[in-house]
Amino acid sequence: FELLLPKGKYKLRAEPTCNSDPCASDYAITKSDEFEVVDTATAVVKNITLLAPNVTGTIYPISSSRGGIADVDRLVAGNWEWETYFPINKNGTYSLYLEPGAYQFRIRAGNLGGGVSNLKTDSITVTSSLQTFNFTLPSSNFQAQLTPAASAAYASVAIEKLDDISGKKYGNQWIQASSDGKIEAFLAAGKYRLHIDTIS
Repeated sequence: FELLLPKGKYKLRAEPTCNSDPCASDYAITKSDEFEVVDTATAVVKNITLLAPNVTGTIYPISSSRGGIADVDRLVAGNWEWETYFPINKNGTYSLYLEPGAYQFRIRAGNLGGGVSNLKTDSITVTSSLQTFNFTLPSSNFQAQLTPAASAAYASVAIEKLDDISGKKYGNQWIQASSDGKIEAFLAAGKYRLHIDTIS
């Protein structure tokens, strides 16, 4: 591959080609080390060797998780920082490579309206050995119908958590409406506000 990059520091992320259903798990999305372009007239050679996955698992229920996606956050100096993402195969499985450390997954269901909600996992500790982490999407306890349904199809919805006393927002989660404008989520007890952004 060839790229034209301006001066600066970069990392590359290589994603294996998927030629099967579900995708083969021989190799995982792999990030390069950081490198710097100091002179646009001088070529930088940066080869990437795809790594075998060291984290695998299944996300249940498969009928809802399949085709979904998950963001991966890494704990760095006491703060959660976005690290990478992974797709969920049509059989509910996933695989990826992570450096040893503490991580959490933010899993988004692929089959909307299936009675389940997105999931932010507890912290998991990844080692250099092959590990399996299975998760189950929580049952939704909040449902709503957006109208008119034709305009609300696949709308992006922010569910804002409000402070019980001041009423100010102090957190949110993003979900997507189904093709008929329905939304589902799992919400802890409290006050909330919806911010809906329709697809033009």
